[in-house]
Amino acid sequence: MKRILGYILSLLLAFSAVPYASAEAKFNDIDGHWAKDIIEKWQDSGYINGYPDGSFKPDNPVTRAELSRILTSAFDLKEGEQITYEDVADGEWFYPYLEKSAKFIPIYPLPTGFESNMPYVENRDRNAFLPEEKAIRGHVAEALVKIKAEKENIDIQNLHRGLITSQLSKIFKDAEQISTTKGDVPPNVARLDEYMWLAYHMGIMIGDDGYFNQYGYMTRAELITAIDNMSNMDNMITALYLGVENYGEPETNKDNKNDFRYRFYTYLDGKEKIFTIDNGPEYAEGKYDYPIQNMLKENYSYRLKIDGDTVIAAMELKEDTEEYTPVVSGVPGRFTLLNFLKTAMEPVGTTLYIYGGGWDWQDEGSSRQARTIGVSPDWVRFFNEQDEYYTYKEQDGDKEKANPKESYYPYGEYNEYYYAGLDCSGYIGWVIYNTLETENMKKGYVMGSTGTAKKLAVERGFGEWTQEITEMKPGELMSINGHIWISLGTCSDGSTLILHSTPSRSRANQPGGGVQISAIGKSTECEAYKLADEYMSKYYPEWYRRYPIYLCDPDVYFTFTGENAGKFTWSADFLADSENVKNMTPKEVLDIIFE
Repeated sequence: MKRILGYILSLLLAFSAVPYASAEAKFNDIDGHWAKDIIEKWQDSGYINGYPDGSFKPDNPVTRAELSRILTSAFDLKEGEQITYEDVADGEWFYPYLEKSAKFIPIYPLPTGFESNMPYVENRDRNAFLPEEKAIRGHVAEALVKIKAEKENIDIQNLHRGLITSQLSKIFKDAEQISTTKGDVPPNVARLDEYMWLAYHMGIMIGDDGYFNQYGYMTRAELITAIDNMSNMDNMITALYLGVENYGEPETNKDNKNDFRYRFYTYLDGKEKIFTIDNGPEYAEGKYDYPIQNMLKENYSYRLKIDGDTVIAAMELKEDTEEYTPVVSGVPGRFTLLNFLKTAMEPVGTTLYIYGGGWDWQDEGSSRQARTIGVSPDWVRFFNEQDEYYTYKEQDGDKEKANPKESYYPYGEYNEYYYAGLDCSGYIGWVIYNTLETENMKKGYVMGSTGTAKKLAVERGFGEWTQEITEMKPGELMSINGHIWISLGTCSDGSTLILHSTPSRSRANQPGGGVQISAIGKSTECEAYKLADEYMSKYYPEWYRRYPIYLCDPDVYFTFTGENAGKFTWSADFLADSENVKNMTPKEVLDIIFE
C-alpha cells in the first residue's frame, strides 16, 4: 500500500463524519503496520474478525467469499437476490451474504494476457463466482463504487470516457494496463478503468506509489482502509476547479472578493456547479486568510467537503507528473554565495512569467509554491502546457486586444494564477527561501520589488543597502522601480549579466519569458548578451526555441527614484564566500555554476 498513505489518510480523516474510536488493540500482529490505526478503529465493528491465535493477518489476501460477508456487514446491505452461480450452493456459510452483495461484485473475465495467474480467465465461459479465489483490487474498487452509487443515487452510467482516459494517464503509471479493452469485455459492462478512475476520485482507493495495481490481490488491511475511506466521505465530492465565476468582469475585483463564487466540474455527474468558499478565520483587523483559495489551481482536481453550497475543506488530488530535474541545483540551508546563485538557477528556462506569480491569492504575501523547497511542479506543468504564443496579459502587448477571459493577468487585482509561474519579486522570494530554509511552509520572503533590496538589509539584517551604484558584483540584488534582479557580474566591456523573471517577448512576439539569464547592454554584440545566448541555448533548448535573449536597457535597469530602491549586497558573515565568487567575472561565475 502506498508509502505515503498514512499522510493521505490523515487528511481524509480531517473530513471524517465518523469519530476515531480509541481502543485497546486486540490483534497481536499489527504493531508497526501502516494500517494499525485504521484496524484498531474498526476492530469492534464485527466484520473484520481476527483469527483464533489472536492475529489479524493484515497482509493476507481477501477471498471473494470473505469479501461478500465484509461488504454486506460493513454497508448493511439488505436487498437480496437469488443466487444462480453453479459453484455456490445454498447452505454455504457465505450464502446469506452473497445474496445481498452479488450484484456489486463483478465476475466478468479479465483481459487476455493475464491467464497465467488469473482463474477468472479460465472460468470465462462458466457462471461461476469462485468464492475461494482471492479478490483483486480492481474488482473490489468496482464493488465499492457500485455500493456508494446505489446508496447515494449516483448515476455512474453517464461516464465521460475521453476525460477518464486522459486523466488516468496523469494519475497512474500503470494506466495502460487498467483498461479491459485489451481483452474480451462482455457487452453492456462498464470498463474496469472507469471504476479505477471513479474509485480514485471518490477517495475510496488511492493507489500504491503512483500505481493502482488493479490486478493485484486485495489484502485485509487494504480492504478495511478502503471501507474506512468511504465512511469518511459524507458531504464530499471530487471536482475539477475551473476558476472564479465571471473572472475578468469589472464587478469581479478585490474589493468584493469575499463574495466570490467559484466554478467546479463535478466528476460524478459531469456537471458544472457553483460554490462559495469559506474564507477562513477572521482576524482582529477584519482580514481573512483564504486557506482554500490559496491552494486552488485551475484545471487541478480536488476532494471537497461541502456544507450547503459552501466549500469548507479541500485536498488536492496529486497527479503522476513528470519529474523535473534542474540543470543546476542548490542545497537548501547552505549559507554560501555560490549556493545562492546555484539555487537562483533552478527555475531558469522552465518557469514562465506570471504577474503576481509567487504571491498568494490575496496578493499580500508568499504563495505556497514560494515557500516550498524545490522547483514547483505547477511551474513545470504550466510551462509544458504553453508555447511561444503564450502571453501573460494582452496579445502582442496591445491593450486594445485585452481579453480578461483568456488572460493570466489579474485584472481584478486579486491573483487567480499565482501558482502558474513567477514574477520578479516572487522569483527572488523563492530563491531566498530555498537558500536559507530547509522545510516547507515557513514564513516567506516575497516582498514588493522596489523595496526588497532595502528590506533585506534594514529589516532582515542580511547585508548592506546603498543607492550609490557603480559596477555590479555577482550575487548582488538590484531593486529599481517595479523590478528586481540578481547580478551575475559586470563584464570587461561594462555590460552586466543578470538573472530575473520578466515578461520578455517570444519569437512570436508574445510577452511571458519568465525566469532567465539576460544581459544589460547597448548591443547584442556585448559580452553579457553573448554569454546569455550561449548558456540559455545550450542548457535550456526548449525555452530558447520559444524565446530570444532579452537585452535590457541600462538606462532602465540602473535607474530608480525614491528612497526605497537600490542595491543589496550580502554580508560575508551571513553568506560565506570561500570561493571568492563576488570577485569573479560573469564567465567564471557561469563556469563554476555549471561545472
